[in-house]
Amino acid sequence: MIGKDLKHLGNTDVLVGVKAEIGIPLEETPDCGGLQVTVECSPCAGPSYQGRSGEELGIELTKSLERYLKPGRSGKGGCVDLRALSIVSGRRCWILCIDALVLAADGSLLDALSITAKAALQDTRIPLVEVGATENPGEEPELELDDDPAHATQVDTSNIPVIITVSQAGRAYILDASSQEETCIDSAIQLAVDSSGAVCGLSKLGPSALNPAVLQEMMAMGQQQGPPLAEALDTFVKSSASLMQQ
Repeated sequence: MIGKDLKHLGNTDVLVGVKAEIGIPLEETPDCGGLQVTVECSPCAGPSYQGRSGEELGIELTKSLERYLKPGRSGKGGCVDLRALSIVSGRRCWILCIDALVLAADGSLLDALSITAKAALQDTRIPLVEVGATENPGEEPELELDDDPAHATQVDTSNIPVIITVSQAGRAYILDASSQEETCIDSAIQLAVDSSGAVCGLSKLGPSALNPAVLQEMMAMGQQQGPPLAEALDTFVKSSASLMQQ
C-alpha cells in the first residue's frame, strides 16, 4: 500500500511517498522488516540545487532522515517499529521505501522532510498476509495478500519524532529559519522530539561553539514545540483521511 503527503513549511515544499514491498530480512535482524530512505532535490528547488550540489545535499538529507527514522540494530526502541514488519522470521518481511522530493527550498529542509515523512507513514497501510503451510523446513512459504483495505494495518507512528531546528543569531533564537535567515545564524541545533517532548536525537550545525547554558535554552525551546506539533500533525492526517473517505 502507498502513503503519500505534501507539506509546505513557509516557502519550502517537499513531497514524500511510502511504498511497501515484500523482501528478505537481514541476517542480523531476522525478525525485523526493512526501511529505505531516498531524498532527491529537484533542480527547480533553486539554482544551488542543480547538478552535483543537489545530489550531495540529497545524500546528506537521506542519511540524516534515515538516522532519525530507524531504530537500533535490534529493531527495538523508538522510531519505526521494524519488528511489526516481519512476515516469516528470517524469510520474508515488509520493506518500507520512503521516497522524498524537495520541490522548493527556503530553509528548514530536514524539519519539513521529517514532518512530511511521518504524515506519509501514518497514511500508509500494510496489507494482511496469509502464510501457507510448508511441508519441508527449507521450502519457500506461499504468501497470499488480502486486498481488502479494511483488513490492512496502519503503520504505527506514535514513536516517530519530528525534527525541530533551533537557530541562534546573536542573542535571538529562531525556529523554522528561512534560507535568508540561515545566512545570518551563528549556530543551530537539530532536535528529534517525540510527542511527549522527549529528545530522541541531537545534532549541532554551524562553526560557532555553544555555551552549555545557551544549548539548554535552545533545547528547551525545541522541546516545547514537539508535543503541539505532533498533535497538530495527527489531527491533520486524520481529518485528511476522513475527507478522502467521504
